[in-house]
Amino acid sequence: MEKAKPCSNNHPCECPEETCPRHGTCCDCVAYHKKRGSLPMCLRGLEK
Repeated sequence: MEKAKPCSNNHPCECPEETCPRHGTCCDCVAYHKKRGSLPMCLRGLEK
């Protein structure tokens, strides 16, 4: 299996959890929340 490439972010992180190890790394944060069936703070307004 090919190893995933690191992501780069072009915008500031909106999450208030600044001590989170995934803060500022959107692809890691989204993957973490997706595995748990939830959305990160920045995407919660998009759910319907």
